[in-house]
Amino acid sequence: MGIYQFLSGGGEDNESFLEAAKRETFEESGIAVDKFIELETKSSIPKKVFADFRDEKGFYVITEHSFAYELKENDKIKLSKEHSGCQWMNYQEATDSLKYDSNKTALWELRERIRSMK
Repeated sequence: MGIYQFLSGGGEDNESFLEAAKRETFEESGIAVDKFIELETKSSIPKKVFADFRDEKGFYVITEHSFAYELKENDKIKLSKEHSGCQWMNYQEATDSLKYDSNKTALWELRERIRSMK
């Protein structure tokens, strides 16, 4: 899509949100993460954005759940074909580059959580 965005994806079968986050992170980055931080940031996305759900009846929006994890120094990112690249940015660069407000809010929440641990 030519935009900056976090790793993302949906659940399969009866996966929990956390299980889906773990699977999607591995599929899209090649990194097996065992410890996530579930963020409070949630967003509603119109179902029409997702081709697989446009014609589904009985609901209108899909809830986006946000998670974070600490990338370790020895973690090697191997992006799937869904992505064209990744880039290290400071907070302001990332905020300015992200397209979706929900991603910006999740990044803000994560920054605040990190600040509160100091």
